[in-house]
Amino acid sequence: MKNKGSKILYNLIKILIFLIRLIPSRLALRLSAASGRIVGKFCKEEIAIAKAQLQLLCNVKKTKVEIAPIISANFAHIGKTVYESLIIDRLTEFKDGIQVAKSFSEQPYKYIEFLNDTKVLDQILENDSSCIILSAHLGCFELLAACAAKFEVNQTKRKLIAIGRNPNFSVADLILKDIRETYGMQTIWRNDPHVGVKLAQLIKQRNWLAVLIDQDINLKNQFYPFLGLPAAYPVVPIRLAVKYSIPTVSAFIVRQDAFKYLVSVKPIKYDSQKETAVTQILSAYTQHLESLLLEYPEQWVWWHRRWRRRPEGGKIRTTAEYLKWLKTIQDNL
Repeated sequence: MKNKGSKILYNLIKILIFLIRLIPSRLALRLSAASGRIVGKFCKEEIAIAKAQLQLLCNVKKTKVEIAPIISANFAHIGKTVYESLIIDRLTEFKDGIQVAKSFSEQPYKYIEFLNDTKVLDQILENDSSCIILSAHLGCFELLAACAAKFEVNQTKRKLIAIGRNPNFSVADLILKDIRETYGMQTIWRNDPHVGVKLAQLIKQRNWLAVLIDQDINLKNQFYPFLGLPAAYPVVPIRLAVKYSIPTVSAFIVRQDAFKYLVSVKPIKYDSQKETAVTQILSAYTQHLESLLLEYPEQWVWWHRRWRRRPEGGKIRTTAEYLKWLKTIQDNL
């Protein structure tokens, strides 16, 4: 750390985390949810964006939802997610009697249940192959990473690699690094000028790569419809998958109840010899994500300006301009 103040803040946060972990889990989860709701009341700009984008969901999918309760539950969800990230070591415990997990299909975790095609993950492990996991800011995504990382380290002694954005504060960067190191995940920051080269090397070494691609970020993008509107997706990891013909899956985690989580995994089929391979992957990923958003709308980041970057060039920079643009789109639906 660069200065004494940052060191003091870092140590204070570590003490606070220690104290939070002493609170009974269910009580702490309720307090975290309440804290999230309280903080949410002051986030006027984020609420306005969330309302507009949830309304878009209703219009595109021809469904009706009560938007205000979803937004309140969304902020509660964020509070819960923060707490869950602090006790990931507990949430990724194996069931009694399981010391070494042999497969995802055997459902080794106490609090996490895998749905859908877990056999594809078992096959990848059996083949000792690289794998690219495409996920989103849905549910407690840190828990999903920890779950995969623990299994990968447990089986192969390699680390799961994640692509992430540097937090805006150096102290947050260190705290996040501490959390991820406890469950064996290595992070490569996306602003690293050599990120592509590093990822290619790690993939050749048969590591697993996990990446959240559901947000508009300043990287090499490709547009594909999300909720009916062209949205920018970061495609560097997808292009690497195509280049090296790497098995690719979409995987998302949702909270079904207190300390009960479901992981939905689906293999993504694509033809690496075709020019449309990237589009094939984006299509399968987006369909999977949209289906879960309809079922668990309160667990996604609706205040992120998902469509601010436009395929015709440039991006919508201010919230006021973005909300005006969304209204125009919805008026024309």
